[in-house]
Amino acid sequence: MRFVSGPDQPLLAELRAAAEGHSGCAFQAAVAWANDEGVALLLDATVTHVESCDFVVGINNQGTTVEGLLRLLSVGRSVRVLYQHPRLTFHPKAYFFDDGSSGRLVVGSSNLTAGGLDTNFEASVVLPVTEEVRSGWGTYWRSLSEHQYSMVVATDSDVERLYRGGYVIPEAAARVQHRRASRRLREFLEGQGAEQVELPTAAPTRRFRHSRPAVDIPFDVIEPAPGAEAEEVPRHAGAPSGEGRRAVFVRTLTPNDVAKLHGDQSGTFEPDIGLVARDEDPDFWGWPNEFERVIRTLPRDEREVDVRLYSRVTGSDGIPIRLVIWFREAREGHPAEFRISPRPISEVRSAVPEDFDIASLLVVQRAGKGLDVHLLTPEDASYDEASALLSVVRPAHRYGYGS
Repeated sequence: MRFVSGPDQPLLAELRAAAEGHSGCAFQAAVAWANDEGVALLLDATVTHVESCDFVVGINNQGTTVEGLLRLLSVGRSVRVLYQHPRLTFHPKAYFFDDGSSGRLVVGSSNLTAGGLDTNFEASVVLPVTEEVRSGWGTYWRSLSEHQYSMVVATDSDVERLYRGGYVIPEAAARVQHRRASRRLREFLEGQGAEQVELPTAAPTRRFRHSRPAVDIPFDVIEPAPGAEAEEVPRHAGAPSGEGRRAVFVRTLTPNDVAKLHGDQSGTFEPDIGLVARDEDPDFWGWPNEFERVIRTLPRDEREVDVRLYSRVTGSDGIPIRLVIWFREAREGHPAEFRISPRPISEVRSAVPEDFDIASLLVVQRAGKGLDVHLLTPEDASYDEASALLSVVRPAHRYGYGS
């Protein structure tokens, strides 16, 4: 038996080692909560080494998300949820690997979330699978599978039923809900005249990033309204929003965009905003009145803006860059394009955090009559607020506006 404790010993490393050490094994997991990123991290670490996957997941307190369940369905031989009562929580965190002759059982406090697997203060024990452990686990697993309050989740429609019933919610809604609860508590304490206590803090250190594309929810969901919790989205000083005026555009980047941004792939870093996104709020981009016709290799319409670029690397002052926003009509073999091009790229790259990846965010924000650009990673304090605005899912990225 071994004892492991996070965040210095992240559980994901243990799960990867168990899968690799017992290649071809059966894998079973029973967890209280599973969200999109946690499941994606687990799949990256284990799925190529295991023969089969089975899951039992809790859905109390909306701790499991729609996207988390959909990811499990994509690989799970069987997926179940267990729910008996709002005040009776299904709460285990156990991961079992068995290749028939040996294996490992990991039991502790780590849920199937990025925090549980990577950054949180967690504690677990790792046990070798003996006949006694195998027998005990088998009895436990059957009790979960046969439990009268255990429900099979086999199709997207099953996930939709849980969503319509309010048992699971989309990731964006979960983030908004968490912030609202925190704000309500803060406002209550302030109303009671409670002393404001500021404890020292430090951002978590992320070790792992998943490589999987965003989950496409195959049914209609109620997204947080554009601008939900907008007062908490980072805003450059002096950037008025104006009543009903959108002040922020947020999008994720494609793997190719990220590689070009870091200089790991040839080509110009020019993320495609898209005509649908442009036409959702043309005034945000100054389209078309502030664009001029220019001739590059081919004619196109351009607007060039002096902006400041902010990231964890630049600090609060940011750095000055130029942002070229351009449109080119469709031509044979090429669709119409509406792109942004921050320049010079050498200056831009100097501001890119090393951990900026497809989970990170590009934020374009009104600043007076101009614009600012922010590069946010999940470690940044304002990341959750900004990512809550990602209300539109595209094949390779997500985007949204906020007011």
